[in-house]
Amino acid sequence: MFNPWMTSGYRNIFEIYQIKFIKQNSRLFIMFKGKEVQVALIGDAKKTYLFLKKEVKEELEIRKIGTENQTILKSIEKTIEKLKENPQYGTHIKKKQIPKYYIEKLDVRNLWKCDLANFWRLIYWIDGLNQVKIISFVVDIMNHKQYNKIFGYKKS
Repeated sequence: MFNPWMTSGYRNIFEIYQIKFIKQNSRLFIMFKGKEVQVALIGDAKKTYLFLKKEVKEELEIRKIGTENQTILKSIEKTIEKLKENPQYGTHIKKKQIPKYYIEKLDVRNLWKCDLANFWRLIYWIDGLNQVKIISFVVDIMNHKQYNKIFGYKKS
C-alpha cells in the first residue's frame, strides 16, 4: 500500500516524535519518546475549565447552540487531546519572558502556550523529570486581555 509519509524524505509523524499507543487492562496509554503522557489541569485552569463545562451544560439544557463558551470549551478539549499526543505541541515561551507570577507561584522552569478559539490562551508547563511519564500541567486558561496583562504586553 502506498504511504506518502514514507516517501520523498518524509517519515511517519509517529516515528518522528516516537509516539506509541499502548493498551493495558482496557486502558489506553499514549507514549511520547518512551514515556507515558498525562495532562493535568491545576489551579486557575481547572477552575476555568469546570466553570465553562457548567456554563455549557446550562446553555445546552435551554437549547442555546454555538455560544462563545461552547466554542472555547471545544477548543480547550481539542488542545488537551493534542497535548496528550505531543506535549511540545504549543509554542515554547523563552525563559526571560516567563512572568514572575508563574515562577513565584509554581516554580516553573519552562512554559508553553497554545492559542485557543476567540483569542484565548492555554498556558502549561511540562514536567518530564520523572523517568516514567511526562505530565503537562495546564496552569491557566485565559482571554487575550488577561494574557497581555500577565505577560506584560502593551495594547498598541
